[in-house]
Amino acid sequence: MVGVTSRNHTVGSKTAKNLGCLYWNDPSEMLKHQTIDVVYLSTPIGLHAEMGESVLKAGCHLWCEKSLTNSFDQSNRLISLARKKDLALCETFMYQYHPQFERLRDIVFSSDFGETVSLVSRLTIPKLDQPGFRDSPELGGGAYFDVGCYPISLASEFLGKDLSVHFAELEDDNNSQVDLRGRAILKSKVGSIAFLEWGMGS
Repeated sequence: MVGVTSRNHTVGSKTAKNLGCLYWNDPSEMLKHQTIDVVYLSTPIGLHAEMGESVLKAGCHLWCEKSLTNSFDQSNRLISLARKKDLALCETFMYQYHPQFERLRDIVFSSDFGETVSLVSRLTIPKLDQPGFRDSPELGGGAYFDVGCYPISLASEFLGKDLSVHFAELEDDNNSQVDLRGRAILKSKVGSIAFLEWGMGS
């Protein structure tokens, strides 16, 4: 652990002190440090594309908190840049490394379990007193990018990466600037089906 970067000096300096590492207030100053090999990016989703590009251009591997970006084109640009510079680019989902999920994966893929015909995944979070970026379209807010990515990720974990979308919709309220809930039906090439639902403020 080389250091941490935060716009909040109080939080950043305290975290650095607790971890025994360096602290930068400016990400560009952090990227000038010669000993940094990997950057873990955990800013709001709407900032991932620009900041992720800066990390890759600085020659560092990028571990990016979900969702990678908030558009297909932005994600493709990061992927192309990482390939061009021969750098690792990872979209991180913490749950995949939790012991309970590792145990679930072992059960599902064991020879005793049999074929997975269908999967149902629902994830909602309650209304937050301080929603932060989640209510801001400029910062990549909305239920789809912040919450919906989990059921979608789960479906690809258990049914494979070759999923096609057979139905999808997003919903909002009249006074909302971002989507608040959604659902989708995905299908694999072998016919397995995933029924997915997500929401925030539910």
